[in-house]
Amino acid sequence: MGDEAGKRRAGQPALGSARRAADRPAPNRTSAAGGGSPPPSPSVDPRKALAEKMMRQARERIEAESAEPQRPARRSRAHDAGGGVTLAIDPVVFVHVVLAIVALTIAALAVLFCYHMLYVMFTLGRILALPTGVLTAAVLSYLSVCFLGVVESTAAGRISLDDHVTGDWREWFWTLPSTAGPLVWAGFLAWLATLPLVDQRAMAAAVIAWALYPVLQLSVLECEQPLLPVSLPTLRSLVTRPAAWLVFYFCSIVPVAVPALVAWAAFVDPPYVTVLVTAPVAALAMFAYAWLFGHLTREVSKEFPRD
Repeated sequence: MGDEAGKRRAGQPALGSARRAADRPAPNRTSAAGGGSPPPSPSVDPRKALAEKMMRQARERIEAESAEPQRPARRSRAHDAGGGVTLAIDPVVFVHVVLAIVALTIAALAVLFCYHMLYVMFTLGRILALPTGVLTAAVLSYLSVCFLGVVESTAAGRISLDDHVTGDWREWFWTLPSTAGPLVWAGFLAWLATLPLVDQRAMAAAVIAWALYPVLQLSVLECEQPLLPVSLPTLRSLVTRPAAWLVFYFCSIVPVAVPALVAWAAFVDPPYVTVLVTAPVAALAMFAYAWLFGHLTREVSKEFPRD
């Protein structure tokens, strides 16, 4: 009995050691021998690896771009040409040209008919006066905003009216002081200058108004004061940019003289046919004059102070 109990006590530690050895993982003999696959590496987040790769590529691209010499920014053709002739025209401009021709013709015929009725049938003339005045104001407002739109877009390098002809004629009406104001000032100053003359006053007044209007109009655009169209930078440009002014004056003879010649050649009494022929030519001449004036503005504005 004592021997058997001693054997059991001696065998229990051996059995516990065997069980612990069985639970322990077996060593990787192939790795120890130099063959087989290496032990597994800790897991890596694929998103982090992708982000590090993209950051590395971006860093390399920035370093490569900074190493290259910087090229000057590409400017528009208008600036590259140094005030060259702008021929880029949006197709919508032609639509506005047609609309201006139709509107001016209708308004001119309406004014002439109302004026005629005031002599033939005064009551009917008075009735027509108010709608004719509203129609004329709307047409003149439309022509004014088209004129300013062509001038500003031509000075910017491309003839476009998308950003200018917006809203309705009641909003366009407030552009009339900026366009009709210099014209009124030019006519008034021309009238004062021709008071001492006896003969050829009309021709002399027309020439003086033709010479004064672009100076007054550019002064209004520069100082934004239609009631006092005097701008020192504009007056200074007559001395610093004489070539631009001379070219403009020479080219503007055509859009100013052609409507007058057409009206003189087509004059009949009563002048309904004259108006019907002259109004479309006058509308085209206005767009041509605005185009020329836009080029002058772009060239002369180099003398204006920058904000």
